[in-house]
Amino acid sequence: MSDKVEILDSGGRVVDVVEAGYTMPGGGGGGPVSYTHVQTVPAAVWTINHQLGYRPAITVLDVDGDPVDGTPAYPSLNSMTITFAATVAGVAHLS
Repeated sequence: MSDKVEILDSGGRVVDVVEAGYTMPGGGGGGPVSYTHVQTVPAAVWTINHQLGYRPAITVLDVDGDPVDGTPAYPSLNSMTITFAATVAGVAHLS
């Protein structure tokens, strides 16, 4: 399941459209195997409720598609936060 989400720059112009949601395993059975979080509003801390049931690996890309370093924390097996040195908008791919 997924939704298309527009990422806007500070002037309100669309800079990207991404798919947010879960990737399910082929062949049925089991839960989601990955999750894409879209952060449309720039923030220094992203809170992500992914419901994957484990502590996923993450890749964060800003609105230009460039990798961004952040510090992950896992308060539970189904949620996480990522803290950045500055405010960031973009996507986090969890797997």
